[in-house]
Amino acid sequence: MFEVIETEDVQDIEHLKNILNYYRSYGFKYALDDIGVGYNTLKRLLEVEPDVVKLAFEFTNGVSKNEKQKKVAQEMLAITHKMGAQALAEGVETEEDLKFLIEMGYDLFQGYYFAKPQPTSVEEIHSIYA
Repeated sequence: MFEVIETEDVQDIEHLKNILNYYRSYGFKYALDDIGVGYNTLKRLLEVEPDVVKLAFEFTNGVSKNEKQKKVAQEMLAITHKMGAQALAEGVETEEDLKFLIEMGYDLFQGYYFAKPQPTSVEEIHSIYA
């Protein structure tokens, strides 16, 4: 899996889609990173149809306590699932936010709650619902 990031304003969307479809034909999947930030807008989401939609940190960190973030997270989840993609919440730093996002229906999670960047991979993460 690779990510299409939010810092580049891709001018030729058809060219990007051709590249993504080429890799998809070989079994690769791709994620659209940081939805709602930079150039990764709702329009871009609909244009590239990713396998995974990553909701930006700004909308997930503290979501369990913020009504506006809850609304954005819920709407993005609904759009993502209607597209047949998986919803990933970035920036999960507390158990409270993780539980909230799990109950909301998010599929995947990443953030400091699980681990900070390390020189070697984390072998196993135990679920809080195990």
